[in-house]
Amino acid sequence: MDADLRLLQYFVAVAEELHFGRAAHRLYVSQPALSQQIRKLESDIGVALFVRDRRSVALTDAGSALLEPARATLAAGAAFSIAATHQARAQRSELVVGFHTRWPDNFLPRVLRDYRDMCPHVAVHLRQFDFGDTSAGLRTGETDVALIHLPVSGEEVRYEPLWNERRVIMLADDHPLAGRDEVTIAEVLAHATSWAVPPDDDPLWRDFWSAAPERAAAGGAGVIQIQPMSQEALFQVIAGGSAVALTYAAMEQVYSPPGLRFVPVANIAPAVMAVAWRVGDSRPDVGAFVTAVCRTFSHPGDEP
Repeated sequence: MDADLRLLQYFVAVAEELHFGRAAHRLYVSQPALSQQIRKLESDIGVALFVRDRRSVALTDAGSALLEPARATLAAGAAFSIAATHQARAQRSELVVGFHTRWPDNFLPRVLRDYRDMCPHVAVHLRQFDFGDTSAGLRTGETDVALIHLPVSGEEVRYEPLWNERRVIMLADDHPLAGRDEVTIAEVLAHATSWAVPPDDDPLWRDFWSAAPERAAAGGAGVIQIQPMSQEALFQVIAGGSAVALTYAAMEQVYSPPGLRFVPVANIAPAVMAVAWRVGDSRPDVGAFVTAVCRTFSHPGDEP
Protein backbone atom coordinates (compact mmCIF):
# COMPACT_ATOMS: atom_id res chain seq x y z
CA MET A 1 0.00 0.00 0.00
CA ASP A 2 1.36 3.40 -1.05
CA ALA A 3 -0.58 6.15 0.73
CA ASP A 4 -0.40 9.43 -1.21
CA LEU A 5 0.45 12.38 1.07
CA ARG A 6 -2.33 14.33 -0.62
CA LEU A 7 -4.84 11.65 0.37
CA LEU A 8 -3.57 11.75 3.94
CA GLN A 9 -4.04 15.52 3.93
CA TYR A 10 -7.64 15.02 2.84
CA PHE A 11 -8.18 12.40 5.55
CA VAL A 12 -6.80 14.66 8.30
CA ALA A 13 -8.91 17.61 7.15
CA VAL A 14 -12.14 15.58 7.22
CA ALA A 15 -11.17 14.01 10.56
CA GLU A 16 -10.59 17.43 12.10
CA GLU A 17 -13.69 19.07 10.64
CA LEU A 18 -15.99 16.02 10.78
CA HIS A 19 -17.80 17.70 7.93
CA PHE A 20 -17.06 17.13 4.25
CA GLY A 21 -18.28 20.56 3.20
CA ARG A 22 -16.05 22.44 5.65
CA ALA A 23 -13.10 20.18 4.87
CA ALA A 24 -13.55 20.75 1.14
CA HIS A 25 -13.63 24.52 1.69
CA ARG A 26 -10.47 24.30 3.78
CA LEU A 27 -8.70 22.26 1.07
CA TYR A 28 -10.00 24.35 -1.87
CA VAL A 29 -11.54 21.32 -3.55
CA SER A 30 -15.12 20.40 -4.38
CA GLN A 31 -17.04 18.24 -1.94
CA PRO A 32 -17.69 15.45 -4.47
CA ALA A 33 -13.98 15.33 -5.35
CA LEU A 34 -13.07 15.14 -1.67
CA SER A 35 -15.54 12.31 -1.06
CA GLN A 36 -14.10 10.43 -4.03
CA GLN A 37 -10.54 10.80 -2.74
CA ILE A 38 -11.51 9.60 0.75
CA ARG A 39 -13.13 6.52 -0.78
CA LYS A 40 -9.94 5.92 -2.78
CA LEU A 41 -7.82 6.10 0.38
CA GLU A 42 -10.15 3.71 2.18
CA SER A 43 -9.93 1.31 -0.77
CA ASP A 44 -6.13 1.60 -0.89
CA ILE A 45 -5.62 0.80 2.80
CA GLY A 46 -8.49 -1.69 3.09
CA VAL A 47 -10.35 -0.12 6.03
CA ALA A 48 -13.21 2.33 6.48
CA LEU A 49 -12.07 5.61 8.03
CA PHE A 50 -15.45 7.29 8.53
CA VAL A 51 -19.01 6.44 9.37
CA ARG A 52 -21.15 8.90 7.44
CA ASP A 53 -24.77 9.53 6.77
CA ARG A 54 -26.77 12.56 5.64
CA ARG A 55 -26.52 14.24 9.03
CA SER A 56 -23.15 13.42 10.51
CA VAL A 57 -19.60 12.23 9.97
CA ALA A 58 -17.64 10.27 12.60
CA LEU A 59 -14.32 8.47 12.68
CA THR A 60 -14.34 4.70 12.83
CA ASP A 61 -12.08 2.98 15.34
CA ALA A 62 -9.57 2.48 12.54
CA GLY A 63 -9.84 6.12 11.54
CA SER A 64 -9.18 7.25 15.10
CA ALA A 65 -6.16 4.95 15.33
CA LEU A 66 -4.71 6.21 12.04
CA LEU A 67 -5.24 9.94 12.59
CA GLU A 68 -2.06 10.63 14.57
CA PRO A 69 0.16 8.51 12.27
CA ALA A 70 -1.30 10.43 9.33
CA ARG A 71 -0.50 13.76 11.00
CA ALA A 72 3.03 12.56 11.78
CA THR A 73 3.54 11.43 8.18
CA LEU A 74 2.38 14.80 6.84
CA ALA A 75 4.65 16.63 9.29
CA ALA A 76 7.60 14.48 8.23
CA GLY A 77 6.84 15.11 4.57
CA ALA A 78 6.65 18.86 5.18
CA ALA A 79 9.91 18.80 7.14
CA PHE A 80 11.65 16.96 4.29
CA SER A 81 10.34 19.43 1.74
CA ILE A 82 11.50 22.41 3.82
CA ALA A 83 14.93 20.88 4.42
CA ALA A 84 15.33 20.16 0.71
CA THR A 85 14.33 23.74 -0.15
CA HIS A 86 16.86 25.11 2.34
CA GLN A 87 19.63 22.95 0.91
CA ALA A 88 18.80 24.04 -2.62
CA ARG A 89 18.92 27.71 -1.61
CA ALA A 90 22.21 27.18 0.20
CA GLN A 91 23.74 25.66 -2.95
CA ARG A 92 22.50 28.61 -5.01
CA SER A 93 23.65 31.11 -2.32
CA GLU A 94 20.14 32.51 -1.94
CA LEU A 95 18.30 33.80 1.12
CA VAL A 96 14.58 34.61 1.25
CA VAL A 97 13.50 37.18 3.83
CA GLY A 98 9.85 37.49 4.84
CA PHE A 99 8.00 40.45 6.31
CA HIS A 100 4.46 41.78 6.74
CA THR A 101 4.76 45.56 6.86
CA ARG A 102 7.44 48.19 6.58
CA TRP A 103 9.45 48.86 9.71
CA PRO A 104 10.35 52.36 10.93
CA ASP A 105 13.47 54.35 10.14
CA ASN A 106 14.29 52.49 6.93
CA PHE A 107 15.19 49.48 9.05
CA LEU A 108 15.14 46.66 6.48
CA PRO A 109 17.16 48.52 3.80
CA ARG A 110 19.81 49.25 6.45
CA VAL A 111 19.91 45.57 7.37
CA LEU A 112 20.29 44.61 3.71
CA ARG A 113 23.25 46.96 3.27
CA ASP A 114 24.98 45.52 6.34
CA TYR A 115 24.27 41.96 5.24
CA ARG A 116 25.61 42.61 1.76
CA ASP A 117 28.88 43.75 3.34
CA MET A 118 28.98 40.55 5.43
CA CYS A 119 27.85 38.10 2.73
CA PRO A 120 28.36 39.65 -0.72
CA HIS A 121 28.00 36.23 -2.37
CA VAL A 122 24.40 35.72 -1.16
CA ALA A 123 21.45 36.88 -3.28
CA VAL A 124 18.69 38.14 -0.98
CA HIS A 125 15.05 37.94 -2.06
CA LEU A 126 12.25 39.72 -0.17
CA ARG A 127 8.73 38.33 0.19
CA GLN A 128 5.85 40.24 1.74
CA PHE A 129 3.08 38.20 3.38
CA ASP A 130 -0.46 39.05 4.34
CA PHE A 131 -1.87 38.42 7.80
CA GLY A 132 -2.82 34.84 6.96
CA ASP A 133 0.74 33.72 7.75
CA THR A 134 1.96 35.24 11.01
CA SER A 135 5.39 33.60 10.61
CA ALA A 136 5.94 35.40 7.28
CA GLY A 137 6.70 32.15 5.48
CA LEU A 138 8.87 30.40 8.07
CA ARG A 139 6.41 27.62 8.92
CA THR A 140 6.05 26.54 5.31
CA GLY A 141 9.72 27.03 4.41
CA GLU A 142 8.90 29.76 1.90
CA THR A 143 11.34 32.03 3.74
CA ASP A 144 14.59 31.50 5.62
CA VAL A 145 14.38 34.42 8.05
CA ALA A 146 11.69 36.98 8.78
CA LEU A 147 10.93 40.28 10.47
CA ILE A 148 7.77 39.66 12.47
CA HIS A 149 5.51 41.12 15.12
CA LEU A 150 5.14 38.91 18.17
CA PRO A 151 3.53 36.81 19.47
CA VAL A 152 3.74 33.90 17.05
CA SER A 153 2.54 30.34 17.58
CA GLY A 154 4.43 27.20 16.66
CA GLU A 155 7.36 25.28 18.07
CA GLU A 156 9.15 25.45 14.71
CA VAL A 157 9.81 29.20 14.94
CA ARG A 158 12.66 30.67 16.95
CA TYR A 159 13.02 34.44 17.39
CA GLU A 160 15.09 37.21 18.90
CA PRO A 161 13.07 40.15 20.31
CA LEU A 162 14.40 43.54 19.23
CA TRP A 163 12.32 46.38 20.64
CA ASN A 164 8.88 47.23 22.01
CA GLU A 165 6.31 49.40 20.28
CA ARG A 166 3.31 50.86 22.02
CA ARG A 167 0.03 49.53 20.67
CA VAL A 168 -2.35 52.15 19.32
CA ILE A 169 -5.89 52.09 18.04
CA MET A 170 -6.51 53.00 14.40
CA LEU A 171 -9.59 55.14 13.92
CA ALA A 172 -11.23 57.06 11.09
CA ASP A 173 -10.27 60.73 11.37
CA ASP A 174 -13.89 61.66 12.12
CA HIS A 175 -14.26 59.06 14.90
CA PRO A 176 -15.42 60.53 18.26
CA LEU A 177 -12.14 59.44 19.90
CA ALA A 178 -9.84 60.58 17.08
CA GLY A 179 -8.75 63.73 18.93
CA ARG A 180 -7.85 62.02 22.20
CA ASP A 181 -4.27 61.73 23.51
CA GLU A 182 -5.00 58.28 24.96
CA VAL A 183 -7.94 55.90 25.24
CA THR A 184 -8.89 52.73 27.07
CA ILE A 185 -10.24 49.57 25.50
CA ALA A 186 -13.55 50.18 27.27
CA GLU A 187 -13.82 53.64 25.69
CA VAL A 188 -13.11 52.25 22.23
CA LEU A 189 -15.73 49.54 22.68
CA ALA A 190 -18.30 52.13 23.73
CA HIS A 191 -18.00 53.71 20.28
CA ALA A 192 -17.14 50.69 18.07
CA THR A 193 -19.57 48.28 16.47
CA SER A 194 -16.92 46.38 14.47
CA TRP A 195 -13.35 45.41 15.29
CA ALA A 196 -10.86 44.42 12.61
CA VAL A 197 -9.04 41.30 13.81
CA PRO A 198 -6.33 39.13 12.26
CA PRO A 199 -7.24 35.82 10.59
CA ASP A 200 -7.91 32.71 12.67
CA ASP A 201 -4.85 30.68 11.65
CA ASP A 202 -2.76 31.78 14.66
CA PRO A 203 -4.99 32.20 17.73
CA LEU A 204 -2.17 33.56 19.89
CA TRP A 205 -1.38 36.33 17.39
CA ARG A 206 -5.07 37.01 16.72
CA ASP A 207 -5.95 37.37 20.39
CA PHE A 208 -3.03 39.72 21.04
CA TRP A 209 -3.66 42.01 18.08
CA SER A 210 -7.40 42.07 18.64
CA ALA A 211 -6.96 42.69 22.40
CA ALA A 212 -9.24 39.72 23.03
CA PRO A 213 -8.52 39.42 26.79
CA GLU A 214 -8.89 43.17 27.31
CA ARG A 215 -12.09 43.33 25.26
CA ALA A 216 -13.53 40.40 27.21
CA ALA A 217 -12.66 42.09 30.52
CA ALA A 218 -14.37 45.26 29.31
CA GLY A 219 -17.47 43.35 28.24
CA GLY A 220 -16.88 43.70 24.51
CA ALA A 221 -15.97 40.16 23.48
CA GLY A 222 -19.11 39.91 21.37
CA VAL A 223 -18.37 42.91 19.14
CA ILE A 224 -18.67 42.25 15.39
CA GLN A 225 -15.32 41.14 13.98
CA ILE A 226 -14.06 41.50 10.41
CA GLN A 227 -10.82 40.09 9.01
CA PRO A 228 -8.92 42.20 6.44
CA MET A 229 -6.13 40.08 4.98
CA SER A 230 -3.70 42.85 4.00
CA GLN A 231 -2.41 46.11 5.42
CA GLU A 232 -3.95 48.16 2.62
CA ALA A 233 -7.34 46.48 3.08
CA LEU A 234 -7.13 47.27 6.79
CA PHE A 235 -6.43 50.95 6.10
CA GLN A 236 -9.38 51.21 3.74
CA VAL A 237 -11.79 49.52 6.14
CA ILE A 238 -10.75 51.78 9.03
CA ALA A 239 -10.76 55.01 6.98
CA GLY A 240 -14.24 54.15 5.76
CA GLY A 241 -15.50 54.12 9.33
CA SER A 242 -16.47 50.44 9.18
CA ALA A 243 -14.27 49.29 12.07
CA VAL A 244 -11.38 50.05 14.40
CA ALA A 245 -8.17 48.06 14.85
CA LEU A 246 -5.01 47.78 16.91
CA THR A 247 -1.58 48.30 15.40
CA TYR A 248 1.87 49.38 16.53
CA ALA A 249 2.77 53.04 17.06
CA ALA A 250 5.32 53.34 14.24
CA MET A 251 2.66 52.45 11.67
CA GLU A 252 1.66 56.11 11.42
CA GLN A 253 5.26 57.19 10.71
CA VAL A 254 5.90 54.37 8.25
CA TYR A 255 2.76 54.63 6.13
CA SER A 256 1.08 57.99 6.93
CA PRO A 257 -2.25 56.64 5.61
CA PRO A 258 -4.82 59.34 4.81
CA GLY A 259 -8.09 59.49 6.70
CA LEU A 260 -6.78 57.75 9.82
CA ARG A 261 -5.84 58.68 13.37
CA PHE A 262 -3.58 56.63 15.67
CA VAL A 263 -4.38 56.96 19.38
CA PRO A 264 -2.31 55.26 22.14
CA VAL A 265 -4.19 52.69 24.23
CA ALA A 266 -3.73 52.78 28.02
CA ASN A 267 -3.02 49.77 30.22
CA ILE A 268 -2.19 47.33 27.45
CA ALA A 269 1.04 45.41 26.81
CA PRO A 270 3.29 46.71 24.02
CA ALA A 271 3.95 45.05 20.71
CA VAL A 272 7.32 43.34 20.25
CA MET A 273 9.28 43.46 16.99
CA ALA A 274 11.53 40.46 16.36
CA VAL A 275 13.73 38.67 13.87
CA ALA A 276 12.81 35.00 13.45
CA TRP A 277 14.05 31.83 11.79
CA ARG A 278 13.23 28.12 11.89
CA VAL A 279 14.35 26.03 14.84
CA GLY A 280 17.34 23.91 13.90
CA ASP A 281 18.32 26.04 10.91
CA SER A 282 22.07 26.45 11.45
CA ARG A 283 23.00 27.69 7.98
CA PRO A 284 25.70 30.38 8.23
CA ASP A 285 23.84 32.66 5.81
CA VAL A 286 20.79 32.67 8.09
CA GLY A 287 22.88 33.31 11.20
CA ALA A 288 24.67 36.17 9.45
CA PHE A 289 21.35 37.82 8.57
CA VAL A 290 20.15 37.57 12.19
CA THR A 291 23.44 39.15 13.24
CA ALA A 292 22.95 41.96 10.72
CA VAL A 293 19.45 42.62 12.06
CA CYS A 294 20.60 42.74 15.68
CA ARG A 295 23.61 44.88 14.80
CA THR A 296 21.50 47.34 12.82
CA PHE A 297 19.11 47.70 15.75
CA SER A 298 21.84 48.17 18.35
CA HIS A 299 24.13 50.46 16.32
CA PRO A 300 24.63 53.74 18.23
CA GLY A 301 22.36 56.48 16.99
CA ASP A 302 20.31 54.16 14.79
CA GLU A 303 17.74 52.82 17.23
CA PRO A 304 14.22 52.84 15.76
